[in-house]
Formats: sequence, structure tokens, C-alpha cells
Amino acid sequence: MSFSSDVKTELCKLNIDRECCNSAELSGILLFGSTTASGAIKIVTENPSVARRIFKLYKIMFNMTAKVVINKHPAQSVYHVELENAVSVMKKIGLNFRINNDLILDECCRKSFIRGAFLGGGSMSDPERSYHMEFVTRHRKLSNDLCAVFEEFDMSPGVITRKSNYVVYFKNGEAAADILNICGAHTALMKLENMMIIKDVKNNVNRAVNCETANVNKTVEAALAQVAAIIKIKKAGGFGKLPTHLREIAELRIDNPESSIAELAELSGKPITKSGVSHRLNRIVEISRGKL
Repeated sequence: MSFSSDVKTELCKLNIDRECCNSAELSGILLFGSTTASGAIKIVTENPSVARRIFKLYKIMFNMTAKVVINKHPAQSVYHVELENAVSVMKKIGLNFRINNDLILDECCRKSFIRGAFLGGGSMSDPERSYHMEFVTRHRKLSNDLCAVFEEFDMSPGVITRKSNYVVYFKNGEAAADILNICGAHTALMKLENMMIIKDVKNNVNRAVNCETANVNKTVEAALAQVAAIIKIKKAGGFGKLPTHLREIAELRIDNPESSIAELAELSGKPITKSGVSHRLNRIVEISRGKL
């Protein structure tokens, strides 16, 4: 099962106890996951938990039994849920492809609505690969309405068109975590947060390694340039003309081409700082460039 499917299965295990929240959740499911035809409302899902959730909510809200047809396929069964008496449902839920604000006056109901929207038309990528959560609808005004609901939680989603659909989306782990928390998917939230921590540690290690590699490369390049400068001075017969302190550090560099500046300072056996060693080697390089 996908991470998105796991989240939906977890959400469907939450208690169904408050009528106001039940209406808000069912409204979210139907607005983002249903079609209407021949006086009935139809929802198609590959998740059996979602099909059962709709069945229960419909039974509680309308005291009516939904019709569920299972189309079995080798890879994945598909569940067709049909709610009859669409007119009554629309009057109760406000199913006109706009959010009925009377159903989401309280924060608990707004959370339930977002949960329903995710169950009906939401998905989330596996956080091991990327952080991406989205809600899909065919209706532009509905996508705007959902954005307004998220803004009540100080969240600002993006909206794009994909074929004939409007996609309300979030592209970062913090936003995905907030939505999982809002919906009540706390097990999935812990998995996401653990993955975010692991990725953050890996990124920090990679940055540290890259930085260290860059520093090593600079050290090696500088050492090679210094050795080449010393050899050039020797070939030109100018080595013996160098001041004693420069000859000493030049000999140390020739004998220890892979050592760092700090290591050369220690090998010198004299009270000289890294800055002092660096200054002398830089002077040698300048001399090799014509100041013999």
C-alpha cells in the first residue's frame, strides 16, 4: 500500500461521534470525491476503508443504506459507493460544489472537512521521496473555497491546473505535517516527522562532507602550487638566495607535500603560527613568479 493509502486507512479508524463534524467530513468527501447522475451520488475509491467510512457516515446522517459494488481486478479492487436520494443529501450537506460555510463554523468541523476532502480527493507522496500533498477537484470555485479553509489555519497552499482539474497543493514537509495533525493522522505524522529528521541529518552530513572535501581540495591545490614554486626557484638557482626562514619552510613543504599548514607549523619545531607558515609559503610563490 502507498503512504497516501495508509493515511486514509488511519483516518477512517477515527471515531464517528459528533453530528456537526460528521456532516463536515461527509461534505468534504462528497465535494472532492463524488459525481452525481440519475438522482444518485456516486463515489469511486480503491480504498475499502474509505468505502466503509462513507457507508457509516451516510447511515448515521440519513439512516439510509448506501449501495456498494466491488469491481475486483488483479492489481487493485475498486469500490463504487452509490448514495440514493441525492436531493436530500445535497440539502443536508450543501453539495453544490461550493463549501457550505454553515457546516464549518467551528474549528473541529473545519478539521473534519479537511479530513473528508483528503479522503475524497486528496493524496500524499511517500515522504522518503518527496514532500507533496494535494487535493484535486474539477471546480475552480471549490478549490478557492478550500484555500480559504486552509487560510483559517494560517496555511497558504498553491493552486495549479492539471488537465481539466484544479489542484490545491503543498510542497514542504512542515505543511504536510500540519495537515496530518489537523486531520488526526497521528501515526502517519510520526512517520513523516521521523523521515524529516533522517533527511535533515543526512543533508547536514552531506553538507559537512562537501565542505570538508572542498577544504581538502583547496589545501591540496595550494600545496601543489607551493611545491611547484619551490622547484621553479631551485631550477633557477635562487633557492640558496632565499632567507633562512623561507628556505626552512620550503624544505618542510618539499618533504611533506600532503601536510596542512597547521601540520607544517607543528613540524617546524619552532614557535610559528599557521598564519606565519602561510605567509612564508605565499612569499615563496610570489618569488617564483619573478621576484627572485
